[in-house]
Formats: sequence, C-alpha cells, structure tokens
Amino acid sequence: KPGTDAALALGVCHLIMRDDKVNKDFVKEQTDLPLLIRGDTRMFLKQSDVQANGQANHFMMWDARSNALVDAPFRSLKLEGIDPELDVRRTVKLKDGQEIEVRSVFSLLRDRLAEYTPENASKMCGVSPKMIERLAKEIMRAKAVSSVAQTSMCKYFHGNLAERSVALIFSLTG
Repeated sequence: KPGTDAALALGVCHLIMRDDKVNKDFVKEQTDLPLLIRGDTRMFLKQSDVQANGQANHFMMWDARSNALVDAPFRSLKLEGIDPELDVRRTVKLKDGQEIEVRSVFSLLRDRLAEYTPENASKMCGVSPKMIERLAKEIMRAKAVSSVAQTSMCKYFHGNLAERSVALIFSLTG
C-alpha cells in the first residue's frame, strides 16, 4: 500500500531482532543504540547527570567488561576498550543521590518493534507475512544489501520516518 514503507521496514527489523541477527559489533560502535535513556525524562543520560562538573554533551552507556556506567566515546566512534551492553535496564544513582531507571536505546527499540510482527505489519502495508519473512531472511543471509532511496518518499507526511525505518535495517545488520 502506498505510504506504508515504514511498516514493512519495521516488520523486517522486528524479525532481525527476533532471530538475533543483529550485527552487534557494528551496532555497538556505529549507532546510538547502546546509549542510555533516563526513565524519568526519556532523555539521554548525560555525564552531567551523574558526575559533578560533568559535561552536558557527553552521553553514558553501560560497559559489559567493567559492569559499570561509563562515558560514551566522545571524540570518535572507536570504543576505546569499552564493550557496551546493548539490552540494558538498570538503576543508576544521579549526582544528587536520586536513583532512576535507565534503559538503552536498543532495549527501547526492541520493545517498540515487538508490535511489528509479520502479521501486524502485513495488515498495515498489504505485503503478506510470508513475503515479509522471506525478505527479512534474504536480507539476513546476504553479504551486502542496497536500497535505492528516492527523494520523493520524504515528501509524504512522515516520509522522513519511513526513510529512517529503512535505514534501521542497515543499522541493525551492519
């Protein structure tokens, strides 16, 4: 159905997550999915939230190696010895002593994609669940995948979100 590209793309993303075909190394280094989100404000957890004299433009992630809250690399995408945990749901203490729940963007994305089963995506976009499964499997098996992004998609209402949904496939699979 015209204008439902996002539903199809998110259905594919649902399957990539469900089947654990996420390129974790790529996602950890090249995306914001390991960054932490505050449960109280739904904003990124910043260094200034947890450290006296912390920077408001430095974000936080959970390091699996040290099992601790750490600054996300700031000057480059290189992880510099950090192994970001992707599926995070924890409680952290802010600099004022308050404890809040934080979740990684990856964790929130997993929850959001849960509703985009092939059956639900099919109802939205008109592509059969079997074809959505087939497309996802072909993408997950492929060594390389490409998409021709047409400039007309962004001219539709929420077209930028449709383009982002397609890009999410590439982000999850590296």
